[in-house]
Amino acid sequence: MLGGEYVWNRRLVDVSEARFACVGQVERASGLDGAQ
Repeated sequence: MLGGEYVWNRRLVDVSEARFACVGQVERASGLDGAQ
């Protein structure tokens, strides 16, 4: 059970990190558009 919880937590961390990376790319792209 503990192993399953660990895998589930890792999956949640991966999803949140991926979402944060996507948001960062969008902000970076919009920042470049604003500079132009």
